Amino acid sequence: RALLLALQAWLTRRGLGPEPGESPAAHLRRIAPRAGPAGPALEESARHLERLVYAPVGSAERRERQRRLARRVAEVRRRLERRSAPAP
Repeated sequence: RALLLALQAWLTRRGLGPEPGESPAAHLRRIAPRAGPAGPALEESARHLERLVYAPVGSAERRERQRRLARRVAEVRRRLERRSAPAP
């Protein structure tokens, strides 16, 4: 949960925040088409998030999904930072 809240705050600072009442997964899916190379990682993050929240998963699978989500969040940040970085 903390990872997702931090990602949403980070996205909000870049003008890609959630709409009022929008679920975290819906938020990530909505901005994915506008996020360039970070789009697929946003889509995957939404999928992992929904599995973590709604699917009955065992503790080993939950840990693996959490790791996958953390990797996708890091990828989103890297790709969006590159996109918004000024050219040298």
